[in-house]
Amino acid sequence: MTTVTIQQRMVIRVPRLSARPGAATALASTPQQTRWTEKKADKCVPLIDIAAASLPSEDSVDLILNGGRRLRARLDSDCRALDFYAGFYVRMTPDGRACAGRDAFRSRSGAECRIKGFRTLIAKR
Repeated sequence: MTTVTIQQRMVIRVPRLSARPGAATALASTPQQTRWTEKKADKCVPLIDIAAASLPSEDSVDLILNGGRRLRARLDSDCRALDFYAGFYVRMTPDGRACAGRDAFRSRSGAECRIKGFRTLIAKR
């Protein structure tokens, strides 16, 4: 008797905000000098909700979600967000979510950074 095991691996590419078609429209609706307040967020985010990313600082990546919500993903201290200037990849997980403490972002250049945590971003008024 022969046993055949089929495995599937899916990787999702997340583009940088300015690299996306229609990014000019998205930027026009958000003032350039927006200041953000960080609030508590869930430990996981559905991968299908991630539309784009931006790089606000050396240790984090801001995720722009479908519907306009934003999350800040804090990266491990030994990772530089600048490595993700051209976007990044996330492996599809069985539950379809990226979770802090479990998953990692992978840059196009091969760097891999674990996600330490997520924070919800709220525009200051």
